Amino acid sequence: MKEPGEPLSILIVRDKKQNYFAYRNVCPHLQHAIYSRPAECLSIGDLVFACRWHQAKFNAQSGFCTGGPCEGAQLRSFPTAVVDGKICVSGIELANRRMAQPE
Repeated sequence: MKEPGEPLSILIVRDKKQNYFAYRNVCPHLQHAIYSRPAECLSIGDLVFACRWHQAKFNAQSGFCTGGPCEGAQLRSFPTAVVDGKICVSGIELANRRMAQPE
């Protein structure tokens, strides 16, 4: 479970039509990070990726688990947009902005 003030890890996935989707980088099964390094997040076809720990399979467009130990669960999602070629995620506070604010 994330503690207050602890940075939130976000997983961004892309489908073949170049649509981007952002999810909290925590598998609902055992609360482990789905992704730490590129080789650890498994792409299984066009719209499915898997958790590196127990291969729970998630739909890239919805975040729903379609197979594995947490089937039927859903990842927490965040709205995304591409602005000037950069992927923007809304609904989260950036850690560096939080630290940069004067007390």
